[in-house]
Formats: sequence, C-alpha cells, structure tokens
Amino acid sequence: MCVACQRKFSSSHALTPKIVHVTKSKCTIGSLLPYDERVSRIILGAKDDGNRKLEGIVVNALVAARSLFPENLLLIPIPSTSIAKRRRGRDFTFELARALSRHTGDQVVRSLRYTRTVAPQKSLNARERAVNMRGALVFCENSQKFINKPALLLDDVLTTGATLVEGMRAMGSAGRPCLGAITASFSLNWSPGQPQR
Repeated sequence: MCVACQRKFSSSHALTPKIVHVTKSKCTIGSLLPYDERVSRIILGAKDDGNRKLEGIVVNALVAARSLFPENLLLIPIPSTSIAKRRRGRDFTFELARALSRHTGDQVVRSLRYTRTVAPQKSLNARERAVNMRGALVFCENSQKFINKPALLLDDVLTTGATLVEGMRAMGSAGRPCLGAITASFSLNWSPGQPQR
C-alpha cells in the first residue's frame, strides 16, 4: 500500500461515516469507505490473503460506522458461507466482529446461519443477488437468550443490500428485529443519507 493510501485509510479523521437507508426493508446501514479499486484491494487483501495490516483498516472503518449507533448492542455478523470458510480457513466477518467488539465492548453472537448453499454473489446483478439470498438465512434458536438486547448486523461491504436485507428478514421472522447494520465499505451505487428504492 502506498504511503498516501496508508495515511488516508489509517487516519480516523480522514473520512466521515455515512448512513444509508434502504426504504424497502427499513434497514439503516452505517458505512465508511466508498468502494473503489483501492478499497477493493484492501478488503480482498484482508479477507483472502489474511493481511493483518489491511484487516486493521477494515476494522477501523467498522469502528467508525459503529459510532453512528447507540452503545451496548449485540453484533451479529453475516456468516461466511461454508465454501468461503473452507477456502480462507476462517469466518472473516465473525473475526471482524470480534475485533470490533474489542474497541466497542459490544457482545458478538453468531445468531445467523445459512439454510442452503448460495451462489457466489460477485458475478450476480442486483436482482439475481436478491433471488440468491431470499430465504437463505435463519436465526439460530440457541441465540434466544439474547432476545432483549438490541442487535446490529455486520458485513464487510454493502453492494446491493441483498445480504443485509436477508439478515434483517431472518432476524425479524424470529421476532428479533435489528436496529440496523454496519459495513466497512459501500458501493458507489448508494447515495449516503438518501433512501434507496
């Protein structure tokens, strides 16, 4: 990473976290980094290569996004798929949530799991992603003990919103609505602060 990028992405004051509202699902999402080629390399380097320095940048972005919500929440990471966990040897979003919790004091709970295999989202358009994710997540029964504490979903990147919308649906179907969600980065298709249709 070049010195200028390192300075930009390592400084807590270089960027301001943004709120994105998803009208259809009434999901409020906090995020920090506008997704571009540099941010893509940071996230992929952290996720696929296990680069701890880059992972620190992703965690710092989540800390900034988390600051948009009240204190003392449950962090519910969107689970990595079984294929991704086998390939990486870890559940990336769970590890991000644990690292974030060391900064915020929030409790991390693995409350969601996949009900079926989903296709990799990368090559799918927005409609295909929504169809791919519909009904793919379920709230785990063993998480019922946390029912009275507000929850916040966590993922690395907001692209179309399909995964977070599905996470919200799964939580809501179990009588466990979420306060919102956070991501480290958001697609440039999103307009921060503006409702999406």
